[in-house]
This record gives sequence, structure tokens and C-alpha cells, in this order.
Amino acid sequence: MSVKKASACVLVCINQHPKSRALLYAGAKKAREEKLPWMVLYVEEPSYYQLSNEARDHILKCLTRAEEMGAEIIRLQAPNVDQAITSFVKSSLQGSLPVKHIIIGAPDNRKFLPRLFAGHTSGISSRLSTICEVHVVPLKGDYDGRNWMAMLGIERVELKEIIFSLMSVGVALLAAEMLKKMMADYIFLLQPQNIALIFLISVVFVGGRWGLIPALIAAFTSHFIINYFYVKPYFFFTLSQATDVINLLLFLVAAIMVALFSSHTRAYAQSAVKREKRTQALYQLQRLTSENQSHFDALKTMHDALHNLLEMEVAFFRAPDEGSEIPQTEYPMEVDLDDASREALRLCWRDAITTGMGGPYSRGVQWRFEPMFTNTGLMGVIGVKVPMLLSIDSSFGRLLSAVSDQCASIMQRISLTRKMEDAKISEEKEKLRSLLLSAVSHDLKTPLASIIGSLSVYHSMADKLSDEHKLTLTTTALDEAQRLDSFISNILDMTRLESGHVKFKFDWHDPVALLNRVSKRMRNRLRERELKFYEPDIHAEVWVDGVMTEQLLQNLIDNAIKYSPAGTPVEVWMEMNKRQFIIKIRDHGKGIPENMHVRIFDKYERLQKEDSQVAGTGLGLAICRSIVEQMSGTITISNHEEGGAIFEVALPKSRVHKEPKLEAKT
Repeated sequence: MSVKKASACVLVCINQHPKSRALLYAGAKKAREEKLPWMVLYVEEPSYYQLSNEARDHILKCLTRAEEMGAEIIRLQAPNVDQAITSFVKSSLQGSLPVKHIIIGAPDNRKFLPRLFAGHTSGISSRLSTICEVHVVPLKGDYDGRNWMAMLGIERVELKEIIFSLMSVGVALLAAEMLKKMMADYIFLLQPQNIALIFLISVVFVGGRWGLIPALIAAFTSHFIINYFYVKPYFFFTLSQATDVINLLLFLVAAIMVALFSSHTRAYAQSAVKREKRTQALYQLQRLTSENQSHFDALKTMHDALHNLLEMEVAFFRAPDEGSEIPQTEYPMEVDLDDASREALRLCWRDAITTGMGGPYSRGVQWRFEPMFTNTGLMGVIGVKVPMLLSIDSSFGRLLSAVSDQCASIMQRISLTRKMEDAKISEEKEKLRSLLLSAVSHDLKTPLASIIGSLSVYHSMADKLSDEHKLTLTTTALDEAQRLDSFISNILDMTRLESGHVKFKFDWHDPVALLNRVSKRMRNRLRERELKFYEPDIHAEVWVDGVMTEQLLQNLIDNAIKYSPAGTPVEVWMEMNKRQFIIKIRDHGKGIPENMHVRIFDKYERLQKEDSQVAGTGLGLAICRSIVEQMSGTITISNHEEGGAIFEVALPKSRVHKEPKLEAKT
């Protein structure tokens, strides 16, 4: 069944009017009637951050409710509301979803100033009536969201900002007096308009640094200082000429306009800083948790990051226990919630919606709860305790929503990673179990059968056997016992290396001495072989673990014996260059295909080869690679041009051994 794609939409424009929620219901109704999607647009002006807490909380609740009703939320930042709405509607005509119906509110308020600052509904209607259908919904009640106190930012002015503005004017006065003293009158004409430029710089600085009200204070203070100190008659607040009155009035008007524009720019800058900080919060959250692999560590990292970035108390909650409807605290373990907050938390989990401050069920609740969704469903709740004196806004609500989605994604990634690791471990365990079963059933059972058979014949027929036969039987039993010991040692060594229980003890060792000890220990294995050793030109020492290096050499020599025809030698070279010490071991077998040069060092790889009848567990070369890597070296393989494989071990740290000098005795 094909789904018909929408060709238009319904746009609802809201503001901070206390009855603007009625616009949401009107928009939802129109969208159902027209069977079209609908969007909610809110234009954020620079004065938005100067609104009262109630007005900003109301906007946040409206946008949250609209999202719950299925609307797409659009937030724009612009200096003018009606121009932003007009531009958005016109630009939608060029897109895939043009606006067909627009719903705006008309405040029913007879007060002149609130009506003046509430918006220009009639202007929007006249401009957009030819583009789309404009529906005006009357909104009853006083429009107090943008009163004079909020617009001028008086509610947010601190005493220190007023002091700083007066100090700035004082600095301007000092600068004017210094210029007056330093320059002659014919260079610096002491006129009010010249002095005004100095004080105007002070007003610009204060407006851009501390906002509108401190800038206005600086402007009026500068006006009185210029009148008192630099307009005749001096040191009196009187004006003798009409031109002086005009000059001071022009300065005052210019200063007020500069204060307005500079504070306007400051508001935009603050808004950009907040957006950047919240974007950085999401980035930091992802970066800090990218290396966490455990559930608890990720929760702790996310909690600490959000607590530092938001400067608020943060908590994570998981699904309720059996028999309970309230989600359980997951991190931190102790969170103090009152009855109202616990009820909001319960409803957040039950209805999978945002609750608490700035959302539904917010009466008397200081917490805000956001559900954590993944593509598999609801996995938890994140709670943020909003300080009483903090003003939250719609962008803050959307930030928390994005944070909850980010946290849910991180937790899901860790959960999937853990499942993949568990599956890999399970696969490795199964592979190891199969290996052990194969070794026990064949590789370990074969030498045991030879040992038992040889000793049984010797025990039952000892009187009838010649000395030569007795020697053959005991030698066979000894060889098979040593081979069995080698099999078991490889399995145990691989397990110890992978578990990290082996602690390497590094020291300077003579590699020739290490090889000699290995050859003595393997003399039974080398009975029918010749070990050709080409000593290095210089006497060198290497920084290695002696025991593990002997194990490395033994495994490589044993591997060369297994895959070389009888009677062929095993060749060993040692050499030292400026960067590293090289050990090469060559067999005279068939060589190894190039596509197997890397895989040959993997565990169990021998079991997949055609020559799997060669006795062994397939762990020898894997052990070699683990030992070399622990010593910061490398091991590679190549084929000799005359046949056979060459294993090359490169050890990074070596030195020339210097024999101690003997002092002559007299």
C-alpha cells in the first residue's frame, strides 16, 4: 500500500502570550481537517533572554506540548518577528513542503504599549494573504510577557554592572581632562561635540559589555557631565544658548541609540555563546564516553560530564522493579526526590513523555525528566534538577532532549559492544574446547598410546628383549613423553599469555647462550637433524626476558623440525644492525603460501591446513608472536628461493657486549 506524500503543511506561529496554547489546538484541528502535517514556529528575538521566568517557562511548555501532539518544532533567531515569519513562509514555497495555512494569534489587549510590542498581526496578514490562507485566532488576556521591566532587562541588572558603567564614564572624563592638559587649544578645540565623542565611546563599551540598562545609565551620566563641565556657564546645570541645548539633546539621542544597538548585539552574542556551549556539551559527551566499555563507567562519565557542563544535579533511572511503577535510581545511587518529583518520574516512564519543570505535571517540581529512547524502545530516564534561580527556555528543553537521545545511543552502543564481546568470547571458548577435544582425542592420545605400548612391551617381555630393543622402546617412550609435554606446555603458555598473568623480566642476555641452552634441551628432537648456526660478527646482547626468549627459539626450531624432510638441517642466523638485532630460522620444507604469511601466526590456523597430520596443537607460532610483541619486537615470514620457510625475529633493543679489562698485576 503506497503512502501519499504531503504536498503542503499547516504553520502555527506562537509567542509568549499566556493563551498561545490555543493556537496549538487550532493548528492540530486544521491539520486533521486538511490531512496535512503541521509545524510550530517560534521566533526568538534578542530580548528573549530578558523575559521573565514565567514567560520563558510558558514557551517551553508550549513547544513541548506541540511536539507531543505530533508537530514539527522550528525555532528561528531573528531581530524582527513578522519579517522572520514572512521570510520563512516565502522560502517554503521553494521547498518540498510549502505553507498552505498559517495560524497566528491576535492579542485582545487595549493597552497601547503592550499592543505595540506584541507583534504586527495585521502586517503579517496583509503580506501573506496572497501566498497562503491566514487564520487569525483572538487571544484573550493581558499580554504581559514583554513588559517594560523585562524588555529593558532591569530584572537582571546587578549593582556591580551599574558601578562599572559609572567607572567607565569616569575613565572617559579622565581621558578628556588629560587631552585638555596635554594639547594646546588650537589643536584640541574644547567644544562639547568633541568631548561627546569620548563619552560616546564609553557608552558603546558599556552597552556591549554589560547590556542596555548600564549603557543608558552611562549615557545619561555622560550627558550631565558634559553639561556641567564643558558647556557654559561651567559648573552649573544651565544652558545659555539654544545650540548647546541642541548639541546635548543630539548627544543624548545618539547615546541612547548606541546603547540600544550595542545591547542588541550583545544579546545576539550571548545567544550564540549559549548555542555553542550546548553544541560543545553534546560533542564532549560523545568524546568522553567513546572509550568506555562498561555500563557503570559510561554512566559515571556521562553523569560527571553533564554535571560539569550544565552545572546542575543529574541522575539516571532504569526500569521499575517488579511490583513498582517508579523507575529505580541507577546512578548516582542516592537521589533525593520529593513526592511531586517521584510522581513526575513515574508519569515520564509510564507515558514516555517529558515531565517536570517546563513540561506536563510541573506543579511544585524542580526536576525535569526526559525519556531515553533507542530504536528498540524506552531504556531509561534522565533527570536534571534545575536551580530555583535559573531561567530555562525552549532551547534548554531541546538540549536536554538531545542529551537524552545521545545518552541512550551511548548506552545502546555499549550494550551491543558487550554482547558482541560476549559472543566473541563464547566463540573463542567453543573453539578452544574443540581444540582441546581434538588434542585429547588425537594429538595427546597418540603419544600416550606410544608410551603405553612401549612400556607395556618392555614390562611384559623384559627378559626376552635384547639391549638394542630395550633401548628402542625406552627411547620411543621418552620422545613421546617429551612431545606430550610440549603439547600441554603450549596450551598452558597460550592461556597464560592471553590472560596477562605472565610478567616479563627484562635484562641484558647473550642470544648465543640462549640458543645453546635451547639446543641442549632439544637434543633428543635434534638427534636426526643438524642445527647449523651462523654466529654474528660481533658479540652482542639483547634486552629481553631470557626464559620467554628461550621458549620463542624452542617453538621456532620445533616448527622447523616438524615441517622439514628427515635428514635436512635447521639453519639459524644472528646479526646486528644499527636499529635492531635479527634472528632468522630456516627449515627445508615446502614453504608457506604468501596468502598465509599473516594468518599462520593465528591460533588454531594449523588445524585448517592440509598437513594437519603433523602432531601439534597449532599454538606454537601464536605463542611466538605473543612473546615477540610483549618484547616490542616483530616476527615475519618469507620463503627461501631454494625452498623452505624463513622466520625472522627483530628485537629492537641491543648493544655490543664489551669484555671487562683485566688489570695487570705486578
